[in-house]
Amino acid sequence: MTTFTDAALRADALNLGPHWVYDQAALAMAFPNGVTEPRDPISPYHPNRKAGQYTHIGDQTKFLADATQGGYSRAGWKEAWLTAMQSYDGYLDGATKATLETQAETPSSSNEFSVISRIAPIIDLGLNLDETIAIAQDQAALTHGGDLIPEGVEFFVRVLFAVREGVDIEDAIYDQAESGRYPKLKPAEAYDQAYSADKTAFLEVAKEFGQACGFDSAFPLTLYFAINFSKSMNHAMTVNALAGGDTTARAMVLAQLIHARDHG
Repeated sequence: MTTFTDAALRADALNLGPHWVYDQAALAMAFPNGVTEPRDPISPYHPNRKAGQYTHIGDQTKFLADATQGGYSRAGWKEAWLTAMQSYDGYLDGATKATLETQAETPSSSNEFSVISRIAPIIDLGLNLDETIAIAQDQAALTHGGDLIPEGVEFFVRVLFAVREGVDIEDAIYDQAESGRYPKLKPAEAYDQAYSADKTAFLEVAKEFGQACGFDSAFPLTLYFAINFSKSMNHAMTVNALAGGDTTARAMVLAQLIHARDHG
């Protein structure tokens, strides 16, 4: 049975090839038939990775999945993360470096969207909504201490639960965006930005919103792809990847949304 973690890791592996390439013309040339199978990275950021392996985002998701096989504990996750990352041969992002500097006693101040991708193993624990939110926030707080992270995690956990229960993806996003739960995240603004953008010109929209890692760009752009391109997993993965930038973080969240709808 396919899990949320399976879906997220599959998306990460697909995006190893195009990850962190901002030149959309280069992506179109490298992937003329779309992003349908794992490829070697075409950027210089993952020199120790080959097709079928994961980026640092996928690797940390896999580490979390392994650490929660018998259930979640903060101490167990911290130990597993430190053990893996102290000898890690993949890309070390800013959040990882800052967290390693304190031996994971305090997190980085990062508000990078990529930590949202890591919630899949927590969804797979099969806990109730409130427990899942609390644990998903706790695992994220090990490395990402930005003020948007707790609300961002809660937003997507609630959306995933709703979609899994049969709510349409766009409706679930809208309901949470309008719920008033998220004063710092301000998802209603992100939803309005995503909803009002051109529904076919995804390359231009990605450039307008921003292709980078922060919540300010990745959040509305992920909502845009979820609202407009989530009917097919393959199509969603391709248009998101060809948009460029931090493709993996967006793709892993999109894959979980689609998985919740199709296999919830």
